[in-house]
Amino acid sequence: MYALTSALEAQMTTRAAAHRRSFGLETARQLDDRGIDRRVRRRLLASGQLTRPCHGWYAWPGHDVEAANALRVRGRVTCAGALKRHGVWVRVTPPLHIRVAAGALTPRLMHAITHRLRDCPLGDSPVDAPLVALRCALQCLEPLDALVVADSMLNLRLATEEEVCVASQGAPRAVRRALRLVDGRSQSGTETIVRAAFQRRGVRVRTQAFIPGIGFVDLLVGDRLIIECDSRAHHTDVAAYVRDRHRDLAAAERGYHPVRLTHADVVDLWPRTWNSFERLLCERVHLWTSSTRRLAEAAAAVV
Repeated sequence: MYALTSALEAQMTTRAAAHRRSFGLETARQLDDRGIDRRVRRRLLASGQLTRPCHGWYAWPGHDVEAANALRVRGRVTCAGALKRHGVWVRVTPPLHIRVAAGALTPRLMHAITHRLRDCPLGDSPVDAPLVALRCALQCLEPLDALVVADSMLNLRLATEEEVCVASQGAPRAVRRALRLVDGRSQSGTETIVRAAFQRRGVRVRTQAFIPGIGFVDLLVGDRLIIECDSRAHHTDVAAYVRDRHRDLAAAERGYHPVRLTHADVVDLWPRTWNSFERLLCERVHLWTSSTRRLAEAAAAVV
């Protein structure tokens, strides 16, 4: 009984992994490779466990509906939508962008934007691979959004700096200029947005800087302005809340000036947030004073 249960669990785990990779949509060949031959497919189709959204493709329950719509017009989900499906940090929910074959007619699919790449045939996945999607994204994203997705891809190791550089060839000049600030150490898009704002202002900022006695901080602006970009996923439980406040207290004791930002502070309320930072810069809060430097030196000596 235990062996049977283990085998069933392994089969379900394998199927779940395949579902995630294929977005619930597979070709007949892909199903054959997994041992689901024509006879089994007919049985699954009859029972409703499998459907056929278009010729040559099969869909499992819970499949990606937008990807199925792209397949119906002989296209693939691409651009920022594809990147988001691969786990890349995208600032806003993107509309449906579809990539079709270079010589294909523009599909009649409402609210969809069409891309073509002459040197890149359509793959056997309903969603473009990350580097292919990046090439399309850099053609239509705003410069800051392009920098955000490039940073995220580097951090997730979905691309290298050289691959991002190659993908940016042919992109608008403003996008290529923004990508000069790419930094794969940024662990979220909010970090990238804040970091880029200070860099454009000409202020020195370090990503994932290590401070003795405090640890790694998201951003260290100038000498002593610490900025932490909190996310709901990692900073809402009680233990994390307490730990974050202890870190802030330790930073203040060492002469640093910690600031915590929520996702909304960066994405929804950015003009107000940046105005606050401008005031801090004008007051030179990011730079050492003689008293704060003494605090830092004394703390470093204890550590």
